[in-house]
Amino acid sequence: MLRIKTNFCFLFVLFACTFYNRSVAQEIYNPVFNPIKGFVNEAEKPYREEICLSGKWQFMPVYETDMAKFVKPSSFNWDAVPLKVPSPWNVNGYTNGEGGDFNTFPSYPKAWEQAQMGWMRKEFVLPENWAGKQKKLHFEAIAGFAKIYVNGQFVGEYIDLFFPREFDVTPFLKKGTNEVMVGVAKASLTDVPGKYGYRNYVAGSRWGQHIAGIWQDVSLIAVPELAITNVFVQPNVQKDTLAFLVSIKNNSAKRQSFTINASVKNWAKPATSDINLLPLDNGGMTDEVFVIANTKKITLKAGDSIVVNLNRKINGELKLWSPESPNLYGSVISLNTDKKTVVDTKYTRFGWRQFAIKGLEFTLNGKPILLKGDSWHFMGIPQMTRRYAWAWYTMLKDANANAVRLHAQPFPSFYLDMADEMGMCVLDETAIWSSDGGPKMDSETYWSRCKSHVKSLVMRDRNYPSVFGWSVCNETLPVVTNVMRGTKELIDRQIQEINNWTEITRTLDSSRNWISGDGEPMYPTNLPTVIGHYGNESSMKAWSSRGLPWGIGETGIAYFGTPKQVSTINGNRAYESQLGRMEGLANEAYKLITTQFKYKPSYTSIFNIVWYGLKPLAFGMKDSSRAPILEDGIFFPAFNEGAFGVQPERLGPYTSTLNPGYDVNMPLYKTWPMFEAIQAANSTPVKEFKMYPKLASSKKFPVIENDNLILIGTDSSQLALKLTEMGVRFSKTALPTAKSLVIIDGLNIATDKVLKAKYEKAINAGARIIIWGVSPETLSSLNTILPFPLALEPRKATSFIKVQDAQILSNLEHSDFYFSELLPLGKTALNYGMTGEMVRNATVLLTACTTEWQAWNGRPEPTKTGSVFRSEMEKKGVGTTLITFNQGKSEVIIASFDFKDMPIESESPIRLMLTNLGIQFDNSIYENKRAIDLNGNLIKFKEDADGISFWVFSPRSLVDLLAEPDMPKLSLEIKEVANFNFILNGDKRAPMKEIPLDRGWNKFVIKFRENIPENKQKIKAIFKCDNMDFFKQINSMSER
Repeated sequence: MLRIKTNFCFLFVLFACTFYNRSVAQEIYNPVFNPIKGFVNEAEKPYREEICLSGKWQFMPVYETDMAKFVKPSSFNWDAVPLKVPSPWNVNGYTNGEGGDFNTFPSYPKAWEQAQMGWMRKEFVLPENWAGKQKKLHFEAIAGFAKIYVNGQFVGEYIDLFFPREFDVTPFLKKGTNEVMVGVAKASLTDVPGKYGYRNYVAGSRWGQHIAGIWQDVSLIAVPELAITNVFVQPNVQKDTLAFLVSIKNNSAKRQSFTINASVKNWAKPATSDINLLPLDNGGMTDEVFVIANTKKITLKAGDSIVVNLNRKINGELKLWSPESPNLYGSVISLNTDKKTVVDTKYTRFGWRQFAIKGLEFTLNGKPILLKGDSWHFMGIPQMTRRYAWAWYTMLKDANANAVRLHAQPFPSFYLDMADEMGMCVLDETAIWSSDGGPKMDSETYWSRCKSHVKSLVMRDRNYPSVFGWSVCNETLPVVTNVMRGTKELIDRQIQEINNWTEITRTLDSSRNWISGDGEPMYPTNLPTVIGHYGNESSMKAWSSRGLPWGIGETGIAYFGTPKQVSTINGNRAYESQLGRMEGLANEAYKLITTQFKYKPSYTSIFNIVWYGLKPLAFGMKDSSRAPILEDGIFFPAFNEGAFGVQPERLGPYTSTLNPGYDVNMPLYKTWPMFEAIQAANSTPVKEFKMYPKLASSKKFPVIENDNLILIGTDSSQLALKLTEMGVRFSKTALPTAKSLVIIDGLNIATDKVLKAKYEKAINAGARIIIWGVSPETLSSLNTILPFPLALEPRKATSFIKVQDAQILSNLEHSDFYFSELLPLGKTALNYGMTGEMVRNATVLLTACTTEWQAWNGRPEPTKTGSVFRSEMEKKGVGTTLITFNQGKSEVIIASFDFKDMPIESESPIRLMLTNLGIQFDNSIYENKRAIDLNGNLIKFKEDADGISFWVFSPRSLVDLLAEPDMPKLSLEIKEVANFNFILNGDKRAPMKEIPLDRGWNKFVIKFRENIPENKQKIKAIFKCDNMDFFKQINSMSER
C-alpha cells in the first residue's frame, strides 16, 4: 500500500489567498514570462494541429522510496492545490533556501518538496475535425522515470530528463473528453550505489539531479497519415549547395503517391528597442526567395518510409549567417497528392552558414573565427525563459564575446532559437557530466543511455545555425581517473565510449565537424579537437601542440577561489570583501585570456562571466539590509490556462544576475571588475587593462621585552589553560611593573573588587594590559575598571580585517586573521562586537570582515554567489574586535575574539600577537605533538596493540572536484612492513597513492595483519606530494 500524505491545505490556501491579496505592495511584471510559441508553426496549419496541455493538472504526491511500489494506484487522493505544468513539483526546494530565494511557486505546499513520486492528471476534449489524423502526445521534457496512461490505458514509460518524447495515442483516444495521466518517480530512486558511481541514467548537473515532474511543455499534436517526420537542413557554403533531407512516412492503410517541394523565405523580427519586446518569439517568414521542386511522383506502400533529398545551388541568393549578421530563413516543405491537394507541410528555420575545421583552424563560411565564450549550468525557473537567454547573450556581446557553451545539460530549445536570432555561436553540450562522481561507469545500462542521449541531442538541435559544434561530455576522464580511481579497464572503457559518442555525432550530423569533450585532454581519443580545463601556461603549450584545433572551456579560480587562493594574485586585498576578491580575479582573467591568445586557440573562455562576473540582483527588494521574505521579489499575473511556457508565480531576490526588464529600478546587469577585464581581453585588438594593485605590507614594530607575564582570572580560566597548552608561562607571584604584560581573562572574573584592585595595580605600575574576551555576563564587571562604558552587540564572524598598524599587530596581515577555512562550518571566532563610548574614545585595530567567507568557500555553485553577496548586504552587529587606548601610563587592549571553537591551526596569529608584546613561548609543547616533519617523514604516532594511528589536517578536499579542480596528489609509502591494512577516516579501501583527504582533520590508521613489529617506533613512513605549497599547509598530530 502506498504511503500517500493527504494535504487538504486549508490553512495554506488561506495564507496563499491573503498573500496574493497583498499584491498592492508587490512588484508586478505583466508581460508573459516566457514568450514562446507551440510546436506547430502557423505555416503547418491546417494540416497539423495541436492542443496545448500545459496548465493546471491534478496532482497526488507520494512519499514512498521503493520503486517496486511505483505502480498506478487503484484510487487517487488528489491534492487540493493544482500543479502548474510545466513545473517540477519540488521546484521550491532547489538550493534548500540557501543563497538566492528560489521559491518560485509559493502556492505549492512545502511537503511536496519531499515527495519522491507523483501522479498527475489532465482532461481535454478531442476536436471532432481531427478524425483520420494520427494523434501524438508530445512531452518536451519529463524529469524522472515516467509512466504514461491515456483513458486508463498504459501507453508507455521512459526515463530521460531532457529530451522530447512522443507517443502515438491514436488508438487510445475517444470522442469528446479524454484523460491523460502521468506518473513520475524521481530518477534518483533508480540509483544503484557501487564502487564506481551510482546513477545509471544521464542526469546532468544540479538542476537535473534535483527536479521531478513535467518541467517543459506538453502538447497533443495531430498530423496527417502521410506525414513528414523529419527535416535535416544541410547548408554547404563551400560547395554553394543547400540540401533538405526529408523523412516521410505513410501511416495510412493504403499506398500513397505524392510530390514534394520546398519554399524558402526570408525570416525577420519586428524592429524594437523595448527590453520587454526584444526577447519575444514574434518573428516570421516574409517574401519568398526560391522554390526547390521535385515534380516526380513518389509512391509509398502502407507503413513504409523514405528519405528524399531536395537540393539546389544558391548562386548568391541567400545571405550568410554570422555573429555580426545573423540572417535567417524559413523553409516550408509540402507534400502534394496532386497539383491542388496539399496533405502535409513542415516548417524549419535555418541559416546559410558553414562551420568547419580546416587543419588547425576553425572557420565560419570559409574564414577563420576565434570563439570567445562563456558557459554556465542551468539554474531552474529564472532561466526558463527566452528573456534570460536574450539577456545573457546581450551581456556577452557587451563583453565582446561571441560564443557560449550551454553547460552540463541540454538547455531548452528556445536558448538555441534566441542564439540563432542574435548571432551567438553555441557549443551544444550533453548532460554526460561526471564532476560529482555520480555516473555509474561500470554499468552497461548507463553506457547505453549515454549513446541514446547523444543521439537525441544531435537529432533535436542539428538544424540550428548557431550550433557550431557538439560537446559530448564534461570531465569524465579526470573523474574516472582521479576521483573514482578507476582501473585501466574502466578508463579504457570511458575512452571507448567517448569515441562511440564521437562516431554517433559524425554519423547523424555531416554539416559540422566540431566535436569536443570539455576537460577531456588526459588521454588520446578520436575527438577532432582538444579542449582543456584549468591548468596553466604549460598546459596551454601542451594542448596547443597536439596537432588539432584547441581551446579552453573552463579556467581561472573564479568559481572556487577562496580569499586565501586569490591573495596569491592581489595580496591582502582579497580578504577584505567580495569586491577585493573580484579585483584579484579580474587580474587573473585578463592574464589567462591574453595568454591563451599566444597559442592560437579556436575557443577561449574562463569560468565564467554570467554567474561570477556579475552581481546577484535583489529583485523587488526595497531593503536589501535584511533577508528576503515571500513578499519580496517579482510577481507575475494570474495563471493563463493552456498557454505554452512555464508561468512562475514569483522570482525571488538573488536568483539571477540578469534583469531583462523585470525590475524597473535595476539595469540589465551589474558588473564585478572581472567583467571589465574580460571585456578588454576579448576586444579586437586586445585593449589594455589596468591591473588592480596589491595592498601595502603591514608595518613592522621593534620587538619589546617583558620582565614577567601575569594572568588575572579565576582558577577555572579557559584562557589560562589555552595559553598554557600553547607554551605560555605565567608568573604566579610577581607584581606588575612597567615592563609587565598583564592578561585579564574577560570571560572568567572572580569578583569586581578583586578585578578592580589588580587592574589598578597594573595601571599604577604602567604595565601593558590585555583584556581578552568580553561577554554580556562579564560586561558590567569590566565597566567598573574601564574609563568609558563599553557596550556589546551580537555578531558572528570567521575572519577579521586589520584597520590600523600597532605593536600588537606588528607584521600581521588580513591573512593572519582569516579563520574561515579553519573553523568548522557554522562555528565562529566572534560572538560579540564592541561598541559604545569606550570604542569611540579608543583606536580600533581590528574589525570583523563584512564578508562572511564561509558563505562562499566550498559551497555549492547555485548558492554561494547569492550567499556571500547577502552576507555583505544584510545588516549585522558591529564588528569591532580589537581596540587600544591609554589609561595613565598603561596601554590597554581589549580583544573580543572567542576561540572556543578554534582548532589548533588558528593559534598562529594569537602566538604572533603575544610575541609582539614580548611573550616567549615554549615551542617544545607543540612540536612534541607533530606527527609529520617538513620533509614528509612520519615521526610520531599513537601505538595500538596491532597498529599505529595519527592525524593529518588538510586545508582543502582532495576528493571534491566541484569545490575546486587541479587537486594536489598526496601519497604515503610505508617501508619495512609488508602485510598491513591502510584505513583512512574509517574507509578500509582508501588508496595510499593519491590519498583522498577530506577538508579538515583526517585519521590515519595502519593495522598490521601479521608479523607485528616489536618496536613500532622503527616503522619508516614518508609522505610525498606534487604540490609543496599545499604540503606546507598540512598540519599533523600524533593524537587529538
